[in-house]
Amino acid sequence: MGILESGGGGYGVLLAELRQDWATVRHLIDEALKVAELKQTEQRPEVAQALVNSVALSLHHVYSALEASFERVARYLDRLVPHGSDWHDELLRQMALEIPNVRPALLSTRLKASLDEYRRFRHVVRKGYEHALEWDRMAHLVRELPQLRDDLEQAFRQFETYLSSMIEALSEEGPGSAGG
Repeated sequence: MGILESGGGGYGVLLAELRQDWATVRHLIDEALKVAELKQTEQRPEVAQALVNSVALSLHHVYSALEASFERVARYLDRLVPHGSDWHDELLRQMALEIPNVRPALLSTRLKASLDEYRRFRHVVRKGYEHALEWDRMAHLVRELPQLRDDLEQAFRQFETYLSSMIEALSEEGPGSAGG
């Protein structure tokens, strides 16, 4: 049974899950910013490096939480979750597409490009490349986090409005009338 055959409940589940995901992403961004601020004032090299490692892991978690949201949208609405060696890149691209008669784009082209930097950085952290945890290689991502948070907030709110309108439309049609 797909989301349309569930009479709107599937949209409600997706909406609730996306709200949870977004709360997690906001929390992770806030944590990354707090730790980055501590790193800036830390004088002891070994502590500063531990804080850099923590920020890197936070950036990794931010993108991973976003990607979980994207997978939900792909599974519930698009009914196509990319697979293969480049599935992470494909999923991000898919979220910037408007799928006719299915859903609007979740991400703008600009937001997709910004998130692609975080996706690539996550790959570097995940693979454990030595240079990955140098502050200079991640400082620009940290500086961009407040704008990223604002842009994501707007994107999620717009998508939330779309899902809410779908729930309302399906509930007005009554049970079982959305698919058959």
